[in-house]
Amino acid sequence: MKYAKYTTNLVLFSMITATFLLSGNSFADTLTWEDCLKQAKSNNLDIKTALIALERAKSDVNSAKTAYVPQLTFNASHTQPLFVSDSSSDSLGLSLSQKLFPLFVSNPDLERSIAQLEGQEASLEQTLASSLYTLKTAFDTVYFSQLRVDLVTKIAKRRQQNLALVKAKFESGYENKGAYLRSKAQTEQAKSDVNQAKRDLEIAQDTLKQLIGRKSSSFTVESHSNKTTDALKPSDDLLNTIPTLKLAQANVKASRLQEQITDLSYSPQLSASLSYDKSIPDSSARSTTGRLSLSFPLWTWGKQDLDKKSAQLDTEKLVISLQNLVEQTRNNLKQLSFQILNTEEDVTIQQLFEEAAQTRSEIAQKSYQAGLLSFENWDIIESDFINQQQSTLTKQKALFQAKASLNQALGKGF
Repeated sequence: MKYAKYTTNLVLFSMITATFLLSGNSFADTLTWEDCLKQAKSNNLDIKTALIALERAKSDVNSAKTAYVPQLTFNASHTQPLFVSDSSSDSLGLSLSQKLFPLFVSNPDLERSIAQLEGQEASLEQTLASSLYTLKTAFDTVYFSQLRVDLVTKIAKRRQQNLALVKAKFESGYENKGAYLRSKAQTEQAKSDVNQAKRDLEIAQDTLKQLIGRKSSSFTVESHSNKTTDALKPSDDLLNTIPTLKLAQANVKASRLQEQITDLSYSPQLSASLSYDKSIPDSSARSTTGRLSLSFPLWTWGKQDLDKKSAQLDTEKLVISLQNLVEQTRNNLKQLSFQILNTEEDVTIQQLFEEAAQTRSEIAQKSYQAGLLSFENWDIIESDFINQQQSTLTKQKALFQAKASLNQALGKGF
């Protein structure tokens, strides 16, 4: 009795263990799109690099602001005349200086640094959008690889059932050997498709793990909504939010400010300074000096005009590039929007074809079992249904990719 009870428990344990091992990813972690976003933010190297460049631009702005601040300098000197040993002297001093003109008229250096900061912010947005597109593509690839594994597994099961039917009819003398061998080959092909789909899924998972810095080897992803913005006729407000255009606009602004900097470099320079010096050890030897300095370049051998011309040409080139980029962006957004509309229609129509193929397959299955339909005709209808299922999955993935491409073009980041 005890032996029988022990044997029963052992069998139950073996069944539970086998179920656990065969379940594969049943206990695997499930990642949502939000989970991937959070992990990618802290592990993506491109984003980290863009953030460093942004901090550098902020530092340049703060550096340019120091032009408004008076400069305080400490001086210490020791004087020792040659060949005279008793005439050495030491002195300490402070000097306070302030640039007066053209500082208080304008400070294009600061304005240019701010424009460059705006450009770095746009560049960061562009990097985020590109990183998001890469992450989105990897996530969708895993998701549709999962769906493909499920689909080809169902197809393999269906092929196996069909093989059993054809084999039974062949052994009963109601079907020829060629039909049996073809059905057997189709079954083996379906099994191979399952293995290949699982390998593709593993590769897709590895790619996604690399992007989000994940170490665990087993996980699945959940479906998510894939929203986009209507960009068929993009407004100026929408265009002004696109990072590539914002970067180009910032470059034009910085170039125009560079023209002002070039002009001011040849304008009068006015500065004031106040100095206080004290000799050591003779503390009575003190001096306080005020100075007002004015400098103006009289003749530069044509360099001033050449520098101005170069700065103007640089700006004109950037303006033309910006105009071309605006038109290219409009056309690209229109093209991507049409692609989404076309793909949505393709998916809808493809689902109708799949539904029709499924109905035909159900009818053909019963007709073949009853001997009212030849193997050749049944095989054509059955294969068409399988192909329609695969086409639906392919077009659904294409729709996800089209929406991701539009979001990248719009500069939508994390």
